[in-house]
Amino acid sequence: MGNRIISLAVVLLTTASFYCKAQDSWSITAAELDANTYHGATVANGMIGFKSTVHPLQTEHIILAGAYGKARSGGVEVILKGINFMNALLVIDGDTVSASDIMEHKQTLHFQKGCLTGRFIVKNKAHVTYSLYALRHLPFCGLMEITICPMSDIRVSVVNEHLASNALCDVVSRKSGLTERSGSVRLLSTDAMSFGGKLSVSAASAVIGQSEGLMRKGGEYQLAIVGACLSSAHHPDPANEAERQTIFAAFEGIDRLVSHHTDAWDELWKGDITIDGDLQTQQDVHNMLYQLYSNVRDGYSLSIPPMGLTSTGYNGHVFWDADLWMMPALLVLHPSLARQMVEYRIERLDAARQHALAYGYRGAMFPWESSESGTEQTPFFALTGPFEHHITGCVALAAWQYFCVSRDTTWLRDRAWPLLRETARFWESRIETDAEGWHIRNVVCPDEWAMNVDDNAFTNAVAARNIEVAKMAARILGKEFPIVGFSLSQAAKVPLIDGATREHAGYQGESIKQADVSLLAYPLRAVTDTNQIRRDLEYYIPRIPLDNTPAMSDALFALLYARLGDAEKALHHFHEGYDDYLCPPFRQMAEEKNGHNPYFLTGAGGLLQAVMMGFAGYEITDDGIRQNTILLPKGWQRLSICRGR
Repeated sequence: MGNRIISLAVVLLTTASFYCKAQDSWSITAAELDANTYHGATVANGMIGFKSTVHPLQTEHIILAGAYGKARSGGVEVILKGINFMNALLVIDGDTVSASDIMEHKQTLHFQKGCLTGRFIVKNKAHVTYSLYALRHLPFCGLMEITICPMSDIRVSVVNEHLASNALCDVVSRKSGLTERSGSVRLLSTDAMSFGGKLSVSAASAVIGQSEGLMRKGGEYQLAIVGACLSSAHHPDPANEAERQTIFAAFEGIDRLVSHHTDAWDELWKGDITIDGDLQTQQDVHNMLYQLYSNVRDGYSLSIPPMGLTSTGYNGHVFWDADLWMMPALLVLHPSLARQMVEYRIERLDAARQHALAYGYRGAMFPWESSESGTEQTPFFALTGPFEHHITGCVALAAWQYFCVSRDTTWLRDRAWPLLRETARFWESRIETDAEGWHIRNVVCPDEWAMNVDDNAFTNAVAARNIEVAKMAARILGKEFPIVGFSLSQAAKVPLIDGATREHAGYQGESIKQADVSLLAYPLRAVTDTNQIRRDLEYYIPRIPLDNTPAMSDALFALLYARLGDAEKALHHFHEGYDDYLCPPFRQMAEEKNGHNPYFLTGAGGLLQAVMMGFAGYEITDDGIRQNTILLPKGWQRLSICRGR
């Protein structure tokens, strides 16, 4: 079980860890590291993600976006852990550096630079620093920059090694080299197959700079490991392409690679949120933005799983988390990144059509859990797969929101219109009518503890909204659209319960898993009366247990209370949405309180929406983005939003 080591065994190096508080707004430094409490930071570029460990010059794993293979236990597709090429052994004077040989090991996660740096002392031998990058400008490449400052004359060898995860088989490694007049490169390459043989996976790496030999006291010696990892989901010949990209990066050199990477992150940070007066919240918001930016990129129509490229949590599948909780936050700051998430759905429209046909419906029915293929990947035993149909409305809403911000009618006609039309056709075939009106029966609610119920208020409302936006798109494009409308204002027409909107027709006041009814107020605007919004909040907030429930509900409550002008309650729920979900040492958000599965990007997306669409007053309307009144909670002196491209 676990990783198989291609070359030498990894030496585990451990020190102590503590929970970090804000030192500045752009980085978090862990001054002591404890393997028992350490949760690795992820350094990612939207295509590959490296997870850090407490062990210097090591990474826990690499995950490849868009690459899915079968799990060894069978069942659905799982996002792949690739071939981890970003590991090194440090040998000084013939001895491999061990845990007992190092001291003062610190790590810093730099949001602005998109990298993790570490530093430690090898007793009486050398000061060592290292920086880990998932190169932003080279989607399949990573870099570990290492600087060694000897305290005495020493002989050093840095040995690169590859590790293949247990999701891979038929692992073969080889060494090769390239010599040109401009220099030479020695390559370590590894090829493998995903379990079941669906994908081939390859990695190559090289050590550049002085990786072995005599290093003099007082000198500063710079070297680096550079490499690439691809699968046949990304390139028809991943083995040769991984080697080509590694050679390209090696001949670019460390300084050019870091400079281009930094420039790319500078471009991302043109979309930023500034909070003056509360350093800790500013740092946390930058952390959230860093996590979202790390998990999506221009040029590749991929979306974001709930845990992004941090782990194989939820098998790396794409849920409504991407469309409703993450995408709108990116849409305000970087519409081009949000577009990639919408394009992911558009490119899988044919699969959604086939999915609808298989269940007896017309149009397009998007899967609850989606992989690269766009087919349903929910395990058969989970009723969310066959019945949590509100996902289709969330997909359509995301596409419409992108158009509302971009106002790109060519994109609307050529790309989004078929999706809006086919999702509306799905709801037309899904809705049932009788003497009492229209119904959507037998669904799983966003509150997933409510299974196989009738007339879930949110599902009804998102269906009505889906049809409504399809009609608006048809009018803009001059298209025929014969589907009869279903009133959005009547979508939540089930009777009230104690003055609150009833979650579904059979709801009797039970505990709920997460926010459901309050989604009618935002983002759907199906409930607009402020008194009703407040009654719904007051009724349902106490019905969500404090433990074992996901993080994003409080983000929605914070957003709505901010819109209601209640700064105190808004700030309370904002912090309730993440304070007790953080994992040491880098304040990474887990899905549940006191959880151990960071990073939960769904929660980050919700909280960023709370800041932008709540406190900052932004609103995505059918006519574009507008800004209403800013609400500053206690301790915040100024709040501003800078929008990128």
